[in-house]
Amino acid sequence: MVEKIALVLPAYKEGPRIERSLYNVKKGVEMFPDYKFVLYTTDDASPDDTTKQIEKWSEEYGLDTIPFRNQKNLGLVETLKQAYTRILNEDYEFILKTDLDAD
Repeated sequence: MVEKIALVLPAYKEGPRIERSLYNVKKGVEMFPDYKFVLYTTDDASPDDTTKQIEKWSEEYGLDTIPFRNQKNLGLVETLKQAYTRILNEDYEFILKTDLDAD
C-alpha cells in the first residue's frame, strides 16, 4: 500500500515566486516515488494572483493539489489551523508543512 503524505503550503503574496517554489516541490516529490503526495495550498487572501499561479503551475508540473483561498486575510496561525482541520479528516500517514518562499 502506498503511504499518503499531505504537504501544507500556506501562501500570501507569492504570485511572482510561486513557480519556483512549486518546481522545487515537484523535484522533492520526485525523489520519493513510493509515496503519494497531496499538496494543500491556502492563499491567505493575497491581493495578487497567488491562487491563479498556484493552479497554473500545479497543473503544469502535474502536482496533486487541493487549493483553498481565504475570503479575508486570517494570518498564518489561523490559516494553518484551517488547513490541518481539513487534512486531519483524511487518511494520511504524514503531514508536512513548508513555506512556499523557502528553497
